[in-house]
Amino acid sequence: VEHTHYAISVENPEHVGRGVACVWLDGLQVEAEAIPLVLDGATHHVRVRLGATGEHGGVRALARDP
Repeated sequence: VEHTHYAISVENPEHVGRGVACVWLDGLQVEAEAIPLVLDGATHHVRVRLGATGEHGGVRALARDP
C-alpha cells in the first residue's frame, strides 16, 4: 500500500550521546533493533527514548506505553 507515513519523535531526557532505552510503535513497545514496518496507508507513530539499553526494564514487545 502506498503512502504509509511514520511520525518519529526522539526523547533524550538524560541528555545522553548514545544508546536507545525504549522504542514504541503506535503505543506498543517494540524491539529497538527491528522496528516493524506496517505498509497499510496509515500514519504510524514511533517514539524513541534515548538512554542506557534496557533502562526501563528492557525492551519487550507488546508492552503498553507508560
